[in-house]
Amino acid sequence: TLPVNAQAEDQTSTSSGSSTSSVTASTAASWVNSDVQVIAFQQTWNTIAKECKDTYGPEDVGYVEVSPPQESIKGSSWWTSYQPVSYKLDSKLGTEAEFKNMITVCKAQGVGIIADVVMNNTAAPDNKGTFTGTNGSEYTPDAGSFPGFATSTYPEGITADDFHTCTDKIKDYTNQEEVQQCRLLGMLDFDSESDKVQDIEADYMARMYNYGVLGFRIDAAKHINTDS
Repeated sequence: TLPVNAQAEDQTSTSSGSSTSSVTASTAASWVNSDVQVIAFQQTWNTIAKECKDTYGPEDVGYVEVSPPQESIKGSSWWTSYQPVSYKLDSKLGTEAEFKNMITVCKAQGVGIIADVVMNNTAAPDNKGTFTGTNGSEYTPDAGSFPGFATSTYPEGITADDFHTCTDKIKDYTNQEEVQQCRLLGMLDFDSESDKVQDIEADYMARMYNYGVLGFRIDAAKHINTDS
Protein backbone atom coordinates (compact mmCIF):
# COMPACT_ATOMS: atom_id res chain seq x y z
CA THR A 1 0.00 0.00 0.00
CA LEU A 2 1.47 3.33 -1.01
CA PRO A 3 0.78 6.74 0.51
CA VAL A 4 -1.78 8.75 -1.38
CA ASN A 5 -0.46 11.37 -3.77
CA ALA A 6 -2.46 14.36 -2.66
CA GLN A 7 -2.47 16.96 0.05
CA ALA A 8 -2.30 15.92 3.69
CA GLU A 9 -3.20 18.44 6.31
CA ASP A 10 -0.67 19.36 8.98
CA GLN A 11 -2.28 21.77 11.41
CA THR A 12 0.05 24.63 12.35
CA SER A 13 -1.07 27.47 14.58
CA THR A 14 -0.82 31.00 13.27
CA SER A 15 -0.77 34.27 15.13
CA SER A 16 -4.50 34.64 14.60
CA GLY A 17 -5.20 31.22 16.11
CA SER A 18 -6.29 29.68 12.81
CA SER A 19 -4.66 26.67 11.23
CA THR A 20 -2.94 26.24 7.91
CA SER A 21 -2.30 23.22 5.71
CA SER A 22 1.40 23.09 5.03
CA VAL A 23 2.43 19.49 4.32
CA THR A 24 1.70 17.54 1.15
CA ALA A 25 1.99 13.78 0.83
CA SER A 26 5.08 14.12 -1.35
CA THR A 27 6.86 16.07 1.37
CA ALA A 28 5.16 14.21 4.21
CA ALA A 29 6.72 10.97 2.95
CA SER A 30 10.13 12.51 3.56
CA TRP A 31 9.63 12.47 7.33
CA VAL A 32 8.83 8.76 7.64
CA ASN A 33 11.65 6.56 8.90
CA SER A 34 11.73 4.08 6.02
CA ASP A 35 9.58 2.09 3.60
CA VAL A 36 9.15 -0.71 6.15
CA GLN A 37 5.48 -1.38 6.90
CA VAL A 38 3.87 -3.16 9.85
CA ILE A 39 0.26 -4.39 9.79
CA ALA A 40 -1.26 -3.82 13.23
CA PHE A 41 -4.32 -5.97 12.60
CA GLN A 42 -7.15 -5.40 15.09
CA GLN A 43 -4.93 -3.40 17.44
CA THR A 44 -6.49 -0.50 19.33
CA TRP A 45 -5.44 3.07 18.57
CA ASN A 46 -3.97 3.48 22.05
CA THR A 47 -1.93 0.29 21.65
CA ILE A 48 -0.58 1.44 18.29
CA ALA A 49 0.31 4.87 19.68
CA LYS A 50 2.28 3.20 22.48
CA GLU A 51 4.02 0.86 20.04
CA CYS A 52 5.02 3.83 17.85
CA LYS A 53 6.85 5.32 20.83
CA ASP A 54 8.25 2.10 22.25
CA THR A 55 8.99 -0.01 19.17
CA TYR A 56 8.05 1.22 15.71
CA GLY A 57 9.81 4.57 15.91
CA PRO A 58 13.02 3.28 17.55
CA GLU A 59 13.16 0.36 15.08
CA ASP A 60 12.75 2.71 12.07
CA VAL A 61 9.38 1.39 10.90
CA GLY A 62 7.98 3.81 8.32
CA TYR A 63 4.29 2.91 8.11
CA VAL A 64 1.67 1.13 10.18
CA GLU A 65 -1.47 -0.22 8.51
CA VAL A 66 -4.43 -0.14 10.87
CA SER A 67 -7.74 -2.00 10.74
CA PRO A 68 -10.91 -0.25 9.50
CA PRO A 69 -11.56 2.71 11.81
CA GLN A 70 -15.25 3.21 11.11
CA GLU A 71 -18.25 2.15 13.20
CA SER A 72 -19.29 -1.42 12.48
CA ILE A 73 -21.64 -4.13 13.64
CA LYS A 74 -21.04 -5.31 17.19
CA GLY A 75 -18.89 -8.31 17.98
CA SER A 76 -15.38 -9.28 18.99
CA SER A 77 -14.49 -11.23 15.83
CA TRP A 78 -12.13 -9.50 13.39
CA TRP A 79 -14.61 -9.66 10.52
CA THR A 80 -17.11 -7.42 12.29
CA SER A 81 -14.79 -4.49 11.48
CA TYR A 82 -15.48 -5.18 7.80
CA GLN A 83 -19.25 -4.64 8.08
CA PRO A 84 -19.65 -0.87 8.51
CA VAL A 85 -22.90 0.71 9.65
CA SER A 86 -21.63 4.29 9.45
CA TYR A 87 -18.44 6.15 8.61
CA LYS A 88 -18.19 7.65 12.08
CA LEU A 89 -14.66 7.30 13.40
CA ASP A 90 -15.71 5.68 16.66
CA SER A 91 -15.20 1.93 16.54
CA LYS A 92 -14.46 -1.04 18.74
CA LEU A 93 -10.77 -0.14 18.35
CA GLY A 94 -11.13 3.33 19.85
CA THR A 95 -12.69 6.74 19.64
CA GLU A 96 -12.17 9.41 17.00
CA ALA A 97 -10.06 11.38 19.50
CA GLU A 98 -7.87 8.32 20.12
CA PHE A 99 -7.53 7.78 16.36
CA LYS A 100 -6.34 11.37 15.88
CA ASN A 101 -3.97 11.07 18.83
CA MET A 102 -2.48 7.88 17.38
CA ILE A 103 -1.73 9.67 14.12
CA THR A 104 -0.05 12.54 15.97
CA VAL A 105 1.99 10.32 18.28
CA CYS A 106 3.15 8.06 15.45
CA LYS A 107 4.07 11.00 13.23
CA ALA A 108 6.28 12.38 15.99
CA GLN A 109 8.14 9.05 15.85
CA GLY A 110 8.51 9.14 12.06
CA VAL A 111 5.73 6.61 11.47
CA GLY A 112 2.91 7.23 8.99
CA ILE A 113 -0.56 5.68 9.27
CA ILE A 114 -2.23 3.70 6.47
CA ALA A 115 -5.94 3.00 7.05
CA ASP A 116 -7.84 -0.05 5.85
CA VAL A 117 -11.12 1.20 4.37
CA VAL A 118 -14.33 -0.70 3.55
CA MET A 119 -16.01 0.85 0.51
CA ASN A 120 -17.66 -2.12 -1.17
CA ASN A 121 -20.34 -3.14 1.30
CA THR A 122 -22.17 -2.64 4.56
CA ALA A 123 -23.60 -5.36 6.82
CA ALA A 124 -25.31 -8.56 5.78
CA PRO A 125 -29.13 -8.67 6.14
CA ASP A 126 -29.07 -12.03 7.92
CA ASN A 127 -31.63 -11.04 10.53
CA LYS A 128 -34.69 -8.83 10.36
CA GLY A 129 -35.06 -5.87 12.66
CA THR A 130 -33.18 -2.77 13.77
CA PHE A 131 -29.80 -3.05 15.46
CA THR A 132 -27.17 -0.68 16.85
CA GLY A 133 -23.53 -0.46 15.86
CA THR A 134 -20.47 -0.12 18.06
CA ASN A 135 -21.11 3.63 18.44
CA GLY A 136 -24.88 3.36 18.85
CA SER A 137 -25.95 4.11 15.27
CA GLU A 138 -29.17 2.31 14.38
CA TYR A 139 -29.44 0.31 11.17
CA THR A 140 -32.00 -2.02 9.59
CA PRO A 141 -30.11 -4.21 7.13
CA ASP A 142 -33.08 -6.13 5.72
CA ALA A 143 -34.60 -2.76 4.72
CA GLY A 144 -31.29 -1.36 3.49
CA SER A 145 -31.53 1.51 5.99
CA PHE A 146 -28.29 2.92 7.41
CA PRO A 147 -28.99 6.48 8.62
CA GLY A 148 -25.60 6.58 10.36
CA PHE A 149 -23.97 7.32 6.99
CA ALA A 150 -25.71 10.71 6.94
CA THR A 151 -23.81 13.80 5.80
CA SER A 152 -24.91 17.42 5.47
CA THR A 153 -25.62 16.77 1.79
CA TYR A 154 -27.34 13.42 2.38
CA PRO A 155 -29.12 13.67 5.75
CA GLU A 156 -31.04 10.44 5.12
CA GLY A 157 -27.81 8.42 5.08
CA ILE A 158 -27.68 5.22 3.05
CA THR A 159 -31.02 3.76 1.89
CA ALA A 160 -32.09 0.73 -0.11
CA ASP A 161 -31.71 2.74 -3.33
CA ASP A 162 -27.96 3.06 -2.70
CA PHE A 163 -27.19 -0.63 -3.18
CA HIS A 164 -26.92 -2.78 -6.28
CA THR A 165 -30.14 -4.60 -7.08
CA CYS A 166 -28.58 -8.08 -7.22
CA THR A 167 -29.55 -9.94 -4.04
CA ASP A 168 -27.61 -13.15 -4.73
CA LYS A 169 -24.35 -14.12 -3.11
CA ILE A 170 -21.38 -14.22 -5.47
CA LYS A 171 -20.82 -17.73 -6.79
CA ASP A 172 -19.04 -17.36 -10.15
CA TYR A 173 -15.79 -15.45 -9.71
CA THR A 174 -15.12 -15.58 -13.45
CA ASN A 175 -18.18 -13.37 -14.06
CA GLN A 176 -17.14 -9.75 -13.64
CA GLU A 177 -20.70 -8.42 -13.44
CA GLU A 178 -21.59 -10.89 -10.71
CA VAL A 179 -18.40 -10.19 -8.76
CA GLN A 180 -18.99 -6.43 -8.85
CA GLN A 181 -22.80 -6.24 -8.66
CA CYS A 182 -23.81 -9.07 -6.33
CA ARG A 183 -23.24 -9.64 -2.63
CA LEU A 184 -19.91 -10.72 -1.21
CA LEU A 185 -20.74 -13.31 1.47
CA GLY A 186 -24.26 -11.90 1.48
CA MET A 187 -23.28 -8.37 2.51
CA LEU A 188 -25.23 -5.48 0.95
CA ASP A 189 -23.26 -4.19 -2.04
CA PHE A 190 -22.89 -0.42 -2.46
CA ASP A 191 -23.96 1.08 -5.78
CA SER A 192 -20.48 2.51 -6.09
CA GLU A 193 -21.24 4.04 -9.49
CA SER A 194 -23.66 6.52 -7.91
CA ASP A 195 -22.61 10.08 -7.13
CA LYS A 196 -24.18 9.84 -3.69
CA VAL A 197 -22.20 6.80 -2.60
CA GLN A 198 -19.01 8.25 -4.04
CA ASP A 199 -19.58 11.54 -2.22
CA ILE A 200 -20.19 9.83 1.14
CA GLU A 201 -17.10 7.65 0.74
CA ALA A 202 -14.96 10.54 -0.44
CA ASP A 203 -16.02 12.59 2.58
CA TYR A 204 -15.00 9.71 4.87
CA MET A 205 -11.57 9.36 3.30
CA ALA A 206 -10.99 13.11 3.16
CA ARG A 207 -11.73 13.39 6.88
CA MET A 208 -9.07 10.81 7.71
CA TYR A 209 -6.66 12.36 5.21
CA ASN A 210 -7.06 15.74 6.84
CA TYR A 211 -6.25 14.16 10.19
CA GLY A 212 -2.93 13.03 8.73
CA VAL A 213 -3.52 9.51 7.38
CA LEU A 214 -0.94 9.00 4.63
CA GLY A 215 -2.50 6.19 2.64
CA PHE A 216 -5.32 3.69 2.29
CA ARG A 217 -5.80 -0.01 1.70
CA ILE A 218 -9.15 -0.55 -0.05
CA ASP A 219 -10.78 -3.75 1.12
CA ALA A 220 -12.47 -5.99 -1.48
CA ALA A 221 -11.29 -3.69 -4.28
CA LYS A 222 -11.92 -6.28 -7.00
CA HIS A 223 -15.61 -6.25 -6.03
CA ILE A 224 -15.97 -2.52 -6.70
CA ASN A 225 -17.26 -1.65 -10.15
CA THR A 226 -14.52 -0.52 -12.52
CA ASP A 227 -16.68 2.44 -13.59
CA SER A 228 -16.65 3.84 -10.04
